Amino acid sequence: MCKIQEEKLISCQLSFYPLGKDRVNKEVEKVLELIKKSNLEYIIGDMSTVLKGETSRIYSLLEKITNTVKSDFAMNITISNT
Repeated sequence: MCKIQEEKLISCQLSFYPLGKDRVNKEVEKVLELIKKSNLEYIIGDMSTVLKGETSRIYSLLEKITNTVKSDFAMNITISNT
């Protein structure tokens, strides 16, 4: 009999900073739209967004953000397993 292993849940605090742009709202809105479509639990704050969910889904979203945004950016990420 196969034992199904439950995937670990994590929290991720994400701050996204477009670089070299006069108007950053368009880039930030693009990232927020990806977050909203991810079906992860999230809380959008003034300076960062907190995500909660399965490890693979969080990392998949981070990869999608990295590959979707075409302009230069910095992204600060803090991950917790509690």
